[in-house]
Amino acid sequence: LHSDHGLNMPGFYSGFEMEQFWIEKNTPFLYIILPKKDKKLEKLKINLKNNENSLVTALDINNTFKSLAGASSEYFNDEGSSLFYPILNKNERTCGKFRIKSEDCRCKIKD
Repeated sequence: LHSDHGLNMPGFYSGFEMEQFWIEKNTPFLYIILPKKDKKLEKLKINLKNNENSLVTALDINNTFKSLAGASSEYFNDEGSSLFYPILNKNERTCGKFRIKSEDCRCKIKD
């Protein structure tokens, strides 16, 4: 797994209220390399592709780590979903539901 800065990006753009700063601030990057020998590889790839560009929170990442550790879904937190399973309620996943401040919500278009 590899991720990028997301919400804590300091630097040049932060002082100028530029669009690139807001894109970087609200859209972190997560990169996952799957082992080629995994028997469930094709299903995992389909689920990850399905979940691409969904609103994802730390609650989802927490469940994904639990999934990697071999825990069953009964041990997942109730608010998130593992990224290795299909996210079925995409329309219900809003910043308000996950208590994300409006200024940090990637769903909101910055004026």
